[in-house]
Amino acid sequence: MKNLKNLFFASLAIVTLTVACDEEFLTKEPQASLSGPALANADGVEGKLISAYRTLAGYGMSGGGTWYYSTWSWIFGAISSDNALKGTDAGDQPEHSFIESYDFNTFNVHNRDKWRSGYWGVARANDVINSVAEAEDISAARAAEIVGEAKFIRGWQHFEMQKMYRTPKYVSEANFTLDDLEASKVPNTGKIWANIIQDFADAATALPATQTEAGRATKWAALAYQAKALVYSGDYTSALPILDNIVNNGPYTLVDKFEDNYLIATRNNSESIFEIQY
Repeated sequence: MKNLKNLFFASLAIVTLTVACDEEFLTKEPQASLSGPALANADGVEGKLISAYRTLAGYGMSGGGTWYYSTWSWIFGAISSDNALKGTDAGDQPEHSFIESYDFNTFNVHNRDKWRSGYWGVARANDVINSVAEAEDISAARAAEIVGEAKFIRGWQHFEMQKMYRTPKYVSEANFTLDDLEASKVPNTGKIWANIIQDFADAATALPATQTEAGRATKWAALAYQAKALVYSGDYTSALPILDNIVNNGPYTLVDKFEDNYLIATRNNSESIFEIQY
């Protein structure tokens, strides 16, 4: 019986080693690819565009994205301006306490990841712009719209960076690669209002007045952000005619109840020019 038991375990070991050493067993063909020739077509570019839109909500980033990437800026806007208090105890989200006291140190992960998230969004938008030229099955009209949507996203992300940081860097499709862009190491060079405003102006020229899918940028959304960037930069004179155009000629009307702008049931209403789809 003992010999039979030993023989059984020896046979099992041989089978295990045989299976474990079988190269064919270990080799698995990749099921998908995030970039490259597999995405150099209409479906691939449209997928990349959706991925770029996803960054507006703060998701799809490294590690799946976290709540403090969010662009509603509860941390960097409400807490730092006394519209909200951090609360709880010192050990709960201590990064908030630094921001609350205007101590913007380099080791604060919220500050670091806010910076990274913006440039990851810029990188995805630039990848879309570069990918359009590689796809041969996209019509010229749709290609122009895709570039317009990508420039809107790129302008939007740079706008967030300029609002948050004194001298961010503008990254265009000509001076970036997905392989070597490390967002935390993008050097600060100066104010980039002119680049942001130009991106929104280009987007307004390329985009349609309406979209069939909620959340996609339109001509009016690009114009609204162009005007907003002009206001933030202090150029009220240039912003006024754009805003007048939106009010007088845009397809928007005020909702009956102000609260409807903040309820899920009435999102994307007649007053909405652009909404991020969470």
